[in-house]
Amino acid sequence: SYFASAILNYDEKYLLTATFRADGSTRFGEENRYGYFPSFAAAWNIKNESFMSDVSWVNQLKFRVGYGKTGNQEFPSGAAQQRYNITYSSGSQSFPGVNNRNVNLKWQADEQTNVGADFALFGNRISGSVDYFNKVTTDLLFPQIPLVPANPGVAVTWLNLPAKIVNKGVELSLSGNVIQKEDVTLTLGANATFIKNTVKDLVGVIKTGALSGQGLSGVTLEVIQSGLPLFAMVTREYNGLGQDGFSTYT
Repeated sequence: SYFASAILNYDEKYLLTATFRADGSTRFGEENRYGYFPSFAAAWNIKNESFMSDVSWVNQLKFRVGYGKTGNQEFPSGAAQQRYNITYSSGSQSFPGVNNRNVNLKWQADEQTNVGADFALFGNRISGSVDYFNKVTTDLLFPQIPLVPANPGVAVTWLNLPAKIVNKGVELSLSGNVIQKEDVTLTLGANATFIKNTVKDLVGVIKTGALSGQGLSGVTLEVIQSGLPLFAMVTREYNGLGQDGFSTYT
């Protein structure tokens, strides 16, 4: 890994940070061992401005904005290589494949933009933060398994999903000192996150799950498809009752 960082702090009011890192890992294919990940952030400490000096009930007020790109290599070692198992049966041995080679397997990249604010009021009795985030994942590391029922020994192929995974939403946190005395302190806090997950720019449908059972074998239930959340579960669309009184579906 190679890492560089720069920080600028002007009068405890204006803060700038920038980082850049290059990471290499033998977990990936021979063609894509390295990934490159920059990040930038800025903050404005509004409370330290002169026009806030007389606002005694505000103890902290900071506005933040940032962008960063990080890499992910959290997948099994050897996933880019051709690998086999050795099995013995009735005096003979065989070499079933457990992982297919992928020389082009590369780093998963997660790009996130964040805008937020931190505040503390009334002698720090109440504090909290508000954040909006938009995270876009590209080249998602994904174990592709042919959807073939009754074939548990099929070899896995790790690949980078040719799509974008978008997670965006709002995160809120709030805490307050209900009791703040010399010998007793009681603090209550709460946080909430509202998030929407969507697959974008994927051509076709990747089937990731199916029903099993009498008359159901091979019926697709779980998919990766543009416009839907990752690993969405789908069923037939209900079209109401037919003339015979029975439910009808697409």
